[in-house]
Amino acid sequence: MKKFYKDVSVVEEDGGFAVALDGRKVKTPAKAAQIVPTKAAAQLMANEWVTQGDEISPDTMPVTRMVNSSIDSIAKNRSHVVDEIAAFGGSDLICYRADEPDELVNRQNEAWDRFHIWLAETWGVKLAMTTGVMPVSQRDEDLLILRQAVDKQNDFILSGLHTVVTISGSLVMGLAFLSGDFDIDDIWQASRVDEVYQAEEWGEDWEAKDRWEKKNAELRAAAVYIDALK
Repeated sequence: MKKFYKDVSVVEEDGGFAVALDGRKVKTPAKAAQIVPTKAAAQLMANEWVTQGDEISPDTMPVTRMVNSSIDSIAKNRSHVVDEIAAFGGSDLICYRADEPDELVNRQNEAWDRFHIWLAETWGVKLAMTTGVMPVSQRDEDLLILRQAVDKQNDFILSGLHTVVTISGSLVMGLAFLSGDFDIDDIWQASRVDEVYQAEEWGEDWEAKDRWEKKNAELRAAAVYIDALK
């Protein structure tokens, strides 16, 4: 779509805030009112509209996409989305450890043990760990606590949390970020322990590097979005 507007503004709307293009308020792809609860979140969307070139590229508008997902998808399928995010707790990245080489084992322990400690101290949950790729079962009561932690978030936060969890592969990391006890750099570095080690050992895959750079950008956009909603 070619750029069709000149002025971008943030306006108050129905107890929240919306983006207006040449005075006309933006709607979601499903034609719903695109209203967010904080002015800061609306300003992030406005900034994405401002920085568009001659043609509008949705790929460069991650916050707008997350907001649209919150309104068009999550609000209508909330239980399914909560289940999808919470399911990561049953196969969380931090529970699957290498048994060799020692360098990788040590890196995983250093990066991931602190999340286990945080989880136990904050939620009273102690997830089982294993080595290799064979699945390990978690207690139903622990998984329920994690699902409840996800379910307590509003629809807008859920869209950002979904991005953090799917990119990191860890529900625990996502919840730890929401708590404010870990910043997004902590999450990014911890989620990439295996990839960084493999790159050091075997050389960098440039296609993989490009994918990770895109994931890093998405992760940081989600972090800024979540912070703007608080």
